[in-house]
Amino acid sequence: MTHNRFLRVVGAALMFVVLAAACGSDDPIGEGAIDEGDGGDGAIRVTTTIKPTAAPTTVAPKAAATTVATQPPRTTTPVTQPKPTREIFINDDDKGSYFDPTNTEVFANSIVRFTNKAANEKSYAVSGTYTDKSPAFQTRRLKPGEFEDIRLTRAGMIDFKDDLADYRSGKITVHPR
Repeated sequence: MTHNRFLRVVGAALMFVVLAAACGSDDPIGEGAIDEGDGGDGAIRVTTTIKPTAAPTTVAPKAAATTVATQPPRTTTPVTQPKPTREIFINDDDKGSYFDPTNTEVFANSIVRFTNKAANEKSYAVSGTYTDKSPAFQTRRLKPGEFEDIRLTRAGMIDFKDDLADYRSGKITVHPR
């Protein structure tokens, strides 16, 4: 063997050893062989056979982490309707009294409740105006048994009446606090 050829064989073997050492094992990729080749042309042929170490695995991408913000449980305070200061009943009976009482007095920021106590099936709505003709309140149409609360915030005299019959009327005096 010539000196040049010897260096090539040693270099190839060294390269194979370095490659195997870099992979961290004696023969990590299978069986290897160095062959001088045939025909004497100085070619070196390195052959390797790759042995699979395990079944091929597919790595699925990780799903994005889902964060769910948790809120503290809601505490609900039951809504209670403030008690009225005065209650005015709407009557439609043969006694001829449509509002009971027809005149009342309250302080500013008081609540007046209008309740339909009529014995018939009629609905009534009540509207009120201050003596200067500015509007004070307007109830919805109240069926028998229904009521509506009105908060009176402004001091003054209020004339109220049944929306269908002006002669059914009353007065509320609202005093300042």
